[in-house]
Amino acid sequence: MWTPPRLSGRVWLAAGVAIVVVGLSHLIDRAAWHALYDDDIERHDWYQMLRAMGYMPVWLVVGAAMLGVGWTRRVSKRPGSSEGGRSRGGWWRGGVGVAGSAVAAGVAAEGLKLLVGRERPAVIGEAGREFQGFVFKAWDPSAGSFGGLTDSGNLGFPSSHTAVAVAGAVAVARVCPGAFWPLVLTAGGCGLTRLVHGAHFLSDVLAGAALGYALAWLVVRPADLAGCGAEAVEATVEPTGEPASEGASSG
Repeated sequence: MWTPPRLSGRVWLAAGVAIVVVGLSHLIDRAAWHALYDDDIERHDWYQMLRAMGYMPVWLVVGAAMLGVGWTRRVSKRPGSSEGGRSRGGWWRGGVGVAGSAVAAGVAAEGLKLLVGRERPAVIGEAGREFQGFVFKAWDPSAGSFGGLTDSGNLGFPSSHTAVAVAGAVAVARVCPGAFWPLVLTAGGCGLTRLVHGAHFLSDVLAGAALGYALAWLVVRPADLAGCGAEAVEATVEPTGEPASEGASSG
């Protein structure tokens, strides 16, 4: 069962800091775009790998793999204990949480794009990407309800790739804390690819990262993952079918 998060003072402080950082990043959006843009970046394998972190099906596969771990998980279970069930259930909830975090981040980011209506920093011209600065797509009443805003294809705030990458990485890290830094740094690399490719402003990427982190924090609650990770003890079974004693020799 999903456990509602406790919104402590630290949580509100973190949210406030994120809002301020995203707001201030607008001051250097133009400079960052011109400094980082590389029109030849797509040919590099590392670019493709990092960008794929923001591809939602990647995290659906990771979530499915965690469901598989839960299905095959074998833990030692003392008489009268429900430890085995908690471990399996924890992995299942973790897998659903990872997939759910990525989906929620992708949907929320695309919805915010339509709400904010800010276009990407550049348009495709004859010479490649041409910087256009801050341009907002206007609502066109003649086109019907939400006319002109129903297509998020050229909208950039926030970066949905970054939101999905960070949400998936943080969700996995909340199930397996030891994986936090490798996954989160790689997810940050996904955001960097969006900057270097010229597809987003710095503020787009930072907003996407904050959104993804927040949704993963909301969706995946450690209290719901009892028995996952270090708490689950793999069963060691002797040929006789009885659990091996702690003092048994291996020679």
